Amino acid sequence: MVLDAGDVVLRPFEDRDRASLVEILAQPDLMQLVLDERALAPDEAEKFIDEQFRIDKRLRYETVSLKSTDEAIGFSGFRECRYLDADDIEFGWVLARKHHGRGYASALGTRLIMRGLESWQLPRVLAACHPLNHASERILRDKLHMRFERQVEPRDGFRRRVYSAAPGWHL
Repeated sequence: MVLDAGDVVLRPFEDRDRASLVEILAQPDLMQLVLDERALAPDEAEKFIDEQFRIDKRLRYETVSLKSTDEAIGFSGFRECRYLDADDIEFGWVLARKHHGRGYASALGTRLIMRGLESWQLPRVLAACHPLNHASERILRDKLHMRFERQVEPRDGFRRRVYSAAPGWHL
């Protein structure tokens, strides 16, 4: 299912997206604050794509592409999350650095929250960011108006600031 977020769309992964996504996953300055906090080698990126994009479930990553050109500029989606000691669903995004600051993450976040709360009728959806990822935290807190829950450390040295949206959420 395609999710329309204004100038970008979230759509199912296609093989033509692979090279762009491998390149994004390899960028150290981008990846240091997301996922496992490190750039992925090409073989690791290929494995990540095969495991996280090609699964036939609603909880997966999909390609973020520009609506005007269909160019793959990142990925976004949902995954299971136990940061708050419950069976929750977390959404997130990773966009190529050159596409930051254009409102794409805010637009995606809005649509993902709506999908989780309205379409899927979840009791809440979560989003989490590295404590030093100030841009993402500003989007979660100030643009998406999500509620700060707490900072967690699910494993040594791996910290996340967790935000939630629940029914009744609005911008």
